[in-house]
Amino acid sequence: MKTWIVGCCALIMTAGALHQAEISGETTAPSLPLCLWYRQPAKGWEEALPIGNGYMGAMVFGGVPGERIQFNEHTVWTGQPHSYAHKGAVKALPEIRR
Repeated sequence: MKTWIVGCCALIMTAGALHQAEISGETTAPSLPLCLWYRQPAKGWEEALPIGNGYMGAMVFGGVPGERIQFNEHTVWTGQPHSYAHKGAVKALPEIRR
């Protein structure tokens, strides 16, 4: 729960900083070596940058008037696609149906 709260706070602060940059009219990239700077907001999910810590992640896109935030918690995605069929699983149906 703490991780989720910290992640949300970081996301809100980032969104606030981006909003402030748009209000102030900043058009030049900061001179920080590890700073990513774009001229326009990501229009769709494909252009968004993923943020997260391995437990929870998010994709932020859409700009200030129509911002979208998509979250993903670590149990939602279990890895690469694979077959969930198990031989002999049909034998458990009578027990499941009770």
